[in-house]
Amino acid sequence: MTEGEGETPSGVIAVDKPEGPTSHDIVGRVRRALKTRRVGHCGTLDPLATGLLLVCVGRMTKLSDWITGADKQYTATFRLGAVSDTADAQGQISIVEGPPVTLQAIEVAVSQWTGVIQQVPPSYSAIKVDGVRSYKRARRQEEVILPARTVTVSRFEVVEFQMPYLRVVIDCSKGTYIRALARDIGEALGCGAYVETLRRTRIGSVDVDVAVPLEEIHSLAEADPQRLWLHPMAALRDRLPMVGIDVEEARDFTRGRVVDGMAGRTDTVLPGKTEACEVAVCLGDRLLGVGRVENACLHPTRVLTEPTPLMVNLPRELSGPVVVGDGRGRQIGFPTANVDVEERDIVDLKVGVYAARVKLLDVENDVEAKVSLAGADLAVVNLGRRPTFAGTQLRLEAHLLDFDRDLYGAQIQLSLLHRLRGERAFADADALAAQIQADIIAARNFFEEDDRSQDQSQ
Repeated sequence: MTEGEGETPSGVIAVDKPEGPTSHDIVGRVRRALKTRRVGHCGTLDPLATGLLLVCVGRMTKLSDWITGADKQYTATFRLGAVSDTADAQGQISIVEGPPVTLQAIEVAVSQWTGVIQQVPPSYSAIKVDGVRSYKRARRQEEVILPARTVTVSRFEVVEFQMPYLRVVIDCSKGTYIRALARDIGEALGCGAYVETLRRTRIGSVDVDVAVPLEEIHSLAEADPQRLWLHPMAALRDRLPMVGIDVEEARDFTRGRVVDGMAGRTDTVLPGKTEACEVAVCLGDRLLGVGRVENACLHPTRVLTEPTPLMVNLPRELSGPVVVGDGRGRQIGFPTANVDVEERDIVDLKVGVYAARVKLLDVENDVEAKVSLAGADLAVVNLGRRPTFAGTQLRLEAHLLDFDRDLYGAQIQLSLLHRLRGERAFADADALAAQIQADIIAARNFFEEDDRSQDQSQ
């Protein structure tokens, strides 16, 4: 959820819808609870249906089309031996005298409606015919003939059969009508069928278990609003690859500018992709919007946030364990300590090279290392994505001046004091080594000036 002083809240709420209200009714409840009009649902549930309904609030409504497109899972009970004009238990029911139904016949019928199929939606649906909702025409007894559409039923599993009830689990694509599946199964069996009960249990990777019961929406909005919100990236995880950018790139992205230099970061999430591809764009754990990656450039498609300011926020103290890296720094003569920090702690910093002071918090069973660090508390720290060697995430690496021991497993603290330069790409290892040497000289000059300033202030 994103919210600032005086702003309308923005985010996604997973609602566990009860039987009875329409999806629009749920939207109305959320609007009243949050006191905002900018609310919309992602995928209609019929009044009969219960279960997961994702509701977008505020700026997240801009991404509702992507969320709606996720695959869905349902559990349903079909009532065999009867038909309904609405294809569910809320319509006009007519008993059908048909042949005896066997489990084997059911399994054959189910297999015919599994996979990529052509499905004719029920006449009682929200599809518009000449500008009028189909269900409105059906209620007026008008003949409604809807064209078949291509949908995918990836799973159609029989859970239990006890005549006249058939319990099933269905995984399907956007636009699949479970009522139509019941109708078509009934026709294939020759006995008719309609949906008796229906529950949506999953949308993409979001499970109904994380949903908020409808009756708790208002009280949570008043007493504990943080419990309402689903992380926005959870709703998009199965729809779009996630690509992380840094704060400087976020400034450009949120201003609608193209961000270049994406090849190293997209190779992992878009392996083998040569054509344009849509991605969810993140700054740490903050969702910025949706973009299109093409020719190693990120083009903004839909931006959620206001333009992101550049934040330096120095001095900044960061701490974490020293972990094993790739050894490339040592190969070019400048060994580094790879410090494992949470990306959320560094994502608001500009990538680049910093002058930093170092404090050793702990080295297990290594007193000598503690002593030797006492006279080597200065470092040149690189925060970046290693443009020379196409990295895929932010990394924090510290080259400790006048120190050549291993610190693997040590807990160290880095106090970033001054940004020496921005991140750059280098033609080869020699060019990189020359720049690091220049960074060390610049850092020493900074520390000398910093020490003089502190002496004068005492």
